[in-house]
Amino acid sequence: MPICTIAVPVYNRRDLVHRAVRSALTQSHADLEILVVDNLSTDGTWEALQTIQDPRLRLVRNDSNLGLFGNFNRCLQLCRGDYVVVLGSDDELTEGFVAREVLVMEANPEVAMLSTRGQLTDADGHPLRLIAAQFPPGIHAGEDAIFAWLWLYAHTRLNSLNYPSGVLLRREAVLRAGLFREDLRTAGDIDFYLRMLQHGSLAISQSVGCRIMLHSGQAHRALNMDGTAFREQLDIVHQHLCLLETRGVRQPMIEQTYGQALALGLLRMLDRRTRASGRLHIAVARSSTVPAHRLAAACVRFFVARALWRYLPGMFVGLPPPKAVRTC
Repeated sequence: MPICTIAVPVYNRRDLVHRAVRSALTQSHADLEILVVDNLSTDGTWEALQTIQDPRLRLVRNDSNLGLFGNFNRCLQLCRGDYVVVLGSDDELTEGFVAREVLVMEANPEVAMLSTRGQLTDADGHPLRLIAAQFPPGIHAGEDAIFAWLWLYAHTRLNSLNYPSGVLLRREAVLRAGLFREDLRTAGDIDFYLRMLQHGSLAISQSVGCRIMLHSGQAHRALNMDGTAFREQLDIVHQHLCLLETRGVRQPMIEQTYGQALALGLLRMLDRRTRASGRLHIAVARSSTVPAHRLAAACVRFFVARALWRYLPGMFVGLPPPKAVRTC
């Protein structure tokens, strides 16, 4: 059995999937399975995949389109490695990702998942900025990491965990956590990560694990504008109300989440192209039961926290000092 599976869920990415698969095939680890699951593409993606010849490559085509996170689940069900990374078909792994991060997982068996930094690029591959760089490197207790993610996202809308392409999962923890929620359209990865962290610790690597191409075909862009992303964010907060209650911040976190919606609405009202989204988010914020003065205060906190993070990256994220990563 392979020690690691690189799973590539793909749908209609004929012109990009070769890039992702090539980055998987060039990983230096000797014991790899590269699994590509085509979600019944209609643009010739499946036929293009047939031209790639490598004994480590396993190609599977679904009988029907399972949706985004449904295809992620199909990958998890088919993978055979002790560790798995779900590589986006429009992303690519950095050199040495698997060999480097598997060593960390092998030496630290309490770790359920490992998140690296991510490098955003434009459509031509030019680097833009790093993402998932908020949590300090080391090993963080799962419950602490869940709380810190919720706190930081509510106050800044910064996602401190990488895209799936830069996250290594321990398959044993995946089996305990369950699969991706298929009813979610944009936050399925975060929901899944936080459930994973109920079954182990989080390792944060300082290295860049993946390059993520920004392009117009990314599904989450429209979902950020039509209110879907906010509704799913609120859903995730409600999933963890017991943890927030034990930390004494249940109601403040709900207020801060609605305050973020108000802040986004106000920002989007400044641009005529996004005013419809702005009005929608303001309406959602005002429909909450949060008193107006507390909603306004939460909105101000969001703007202040975003500004502080811009000029003072690394400020408080609600995490105790991490444990050092053991090495083999």
